[in-house]
Amino acid sequence: MKKMFGIPCLVLFLTGLFPVLAQVTIDQPRVLVLPVENRTARAQNDAVARAVTDSMVLTLRLLDAYELVSPDGQVSGEALDQVPEVLDELAERRGADALIFGSVETDAAGAMVFTVYVYDRAVGEITVEARSRAESIFDVFDASDDLVTDAISGFSGMRIGFGTLRIRPVGSGDYAVYIDGSEAGTNVTVVDHVLIGERTVEIRRRRADLESLLHRETVQVQPGETRTLTFSVPVITSEELQREETRRTRIITRLDAGVDPDGTAGMITDLAILYEALPEGFPGAAREIQFYRDRVLLAREMQDLVLLDLRPYAERAVAPGGAGIADLKSRRDPWNEVYLHYREEEQHWLDLHVAGVPPDDARSWYQFTPRQRRERVQEDLRRNLSVLAALITLERAAVTDRGEADLVVGYNNLLNAVQSLIEVPVRAETTWSVETQRAREAMRSYRRAEERTRPAWHWIAGGVGAGALGYAAYVQYSGTLGDREDRIEELIPLYEASTDFDEIVSLRSEIRDEERELLALEVTRDVAIGVGATLVATALVGRVVSATRPARIWRGYRNDAFLERWTAAAIEYRVASPRDTGPPSLLVLGAEESFTVNGVADAWTTPQMVMVDAAPDDVGRGRSSVDRAGDETDGSWRIQPLTTGFTRVPEFEVPYREGTQILYLGVRR
Repeated sequence: MKKMFGIPCLVLFLTGLFPVLAQVTIDQPRVLVLPVENRTARAQNDAVARAVTDSMVLTLRLLDAYELVSPDGQVSGEALDQVPEVLDELAERRGADALIFGSVETDAAGAMVFTVYVYDRAVGEITVEARSRAESIFDVFDASDDLVTDAISGFSGMRIGFGTLRIRPVGSGDYAVYIDGSEAGTNVTVVDHVLIGERTVEIRRRRADLESLLHRETVQVQPGETRTLTFSVPVITSEELQREETRRTRIITRLDAGVDPDGTAGMITDLAILYEALPEGFPGAAREIQFYRDRVLLAREMQDLVLLDLRPYAERAVAPGGAGIADLKSRRDPWNEVYLHYREEEQHWLDLHVAGVPPDDARSWYQFTPRQRRERVQEDLRRNLSVLAALITLERAAVTDRGEADLVVGYNNLLNAVQSLIEVPVRAETTWSVETQRAREAMRSYRRAEERTRPAWHWIAGGVGAGALGYAAYVQYSGTLGDREDRIEELIPLYEASTDFDEIVSLRSEIRDEERELLALEVTRDVAIGVGATLVATALVGRVVSATRPARIWRGYRNDAFLERWTAAAIEYRVASPRDTGPPSLLVLGAEESFTVNGVADAWTTPQMVMVDAAPDDVGRGRSSVDRAGDETDGSWRIQPLTTGFTRVPEFEVPYREGTQILYLGVRR
């Protein structure tokens, strides 16, 4: 066997050539090592060529005296048998000071012949041409160790040598070995040609785009010795656990809030990839991906409610049982299907549990039991229904502001339908229920007042009063009273002049009858005047009161403080249309929950339209301005609820998206 001397000569050249260069520059010499080319016509010798290349690269890296340049696709075949001008161009292309390339060939005897060349750009020629011959692959490794050790130690005065590392993994799984930060191989059990001295060995594993450190150890490598490193290959690492928990927690937070369903769907896909790559680490987790995707469906349905024009529904729902209510039911069908699916799943799980039958899988759930899944979907459904009720309330406030009483009745009927359409009722917050009841009572009073603007008693009282006044006028001005008075005046002189007893009695009796009739007419006249005036006045006042009562009831309802706040938000909500395009805006809904935006001290109360780049004087009118330019609002709104009851989610993050998004703070988790 003839020992190989190519690598020792290479390192000898580098250690001797670059000290002068190091004296005139701070940077380390840049060396480009091209992969050794296999010219043996045997594909199995590709591994030999790679081993020679890797040995040169690893040795130079461990010396820590040179900056290695990536070949970036260049190979030794481009440099072999080329003139210096071509070699200089190859080195200059990568900014290298020296170019190293070589080949593996077989001679007539079947031995492998290694050739390594070093081109020095400063000299402009090949300064090292090293050749060696090895009978077998094992001779190659032995010869390279001896020659590199002797050549570098003798030339540089440095104590150069090589040892071996033996890697013993405990457990199964892929891993990569790094020595002083340089990769030495994947799933290797032996690393040869490890430069002597103190070396830091790291065992790393990369799965699902996440690199985890499995083991780190500092070893002292001695010439010719073998050091053994033993490490455990865990089923799951702490880094992988942390990534899974971070992703899952963020997804659940977004699903609870129902915000940014498209972005959340992408995050769920990333989580599914993680579960597929690590099935042993997260047993049963992959089965919950569909649960998350079903919840994304409900979140998307909630966000799509901003595109729903409720006015046509209200117009068709003015009459009880109108078509608008039936049309609204169709919006609920996808929600109902998701809920009913998980309710059936929960019932099946309970039936198996009661019967003592184990589930079909060893682990049928990961983070959420079937009951917890149904509860989460139920909360999502309640949230969607609450948002729909809130949007109906907003629309009702808008039509109230415009004085469209008929549509208010339609929106009230829609609210009744929303609260009674499904097995899971809408949870009406206190202020909502009170306001809704107030709206219904106001509309009932308004309708009754409208129906009674011209009641019959007005006409009856007015007619009787007018008749009484007419009678009094007739008595007063028809001459009846005057005739009686004249008759009495005629009879009195006759009575006083008469001497006949019978005539005197007759005249006195006639005078008394006339006086009684006159008194009766006067009393009747006065009573008719009083009664008539009273009835006419009552009829007129009642008519005025009845005619103005609807307006007074409507005015009192519109002046309600709760309605004023919702009206302001409704106006801003309408101004933001169209809601699927345009600047980002966020409609924050709830039952008078207080919240802050992006850590700003000022607190706002739902409902509120949160705009980006809104004018400062818009704040407080149902519209909040947020400056997008500040660091605190870069890319998303951060909504911090201040109302007690949020025990699990301290903050909602809503990314900026075109158009209007919805965040509902009323559902507790």
